[in-house]
Amino acid sequence: MKAWNTGHPGGIATIHANDALSALTRLESLLTQSHEGQSMPHEFRCALIAEAVDLVVFIDEEPGTAAGRKVREVLLVSGYSNGKYTVEPV
Repeated sequence: MKAWNTGHPGGIATIHANDALSALTRLESLLTQSHEGQSMPHEFRCALIAEAVDLVVFIDEEPGTAAGRKVREVLLVSGYSNGKYTVEPV
């Protein structure tokens, strides 16, 4: 999270989750488990994630394709307020 929020453009990561929105929740969980994340209030952690993550691409198995994977969902992340991420399907 520190590297993503340094003001330098670009960054990419993979995370295991059941859908695009769950990836943000999973990232929250991982940040909470980190030494620095333990002292952050939940709202702050989520706002930090929403500030760092612009786009979530959910890729799932697709046995019938040559690649064996398929893009299932793409979410644009624009913020966090009232206990929810502000997202828009792309």
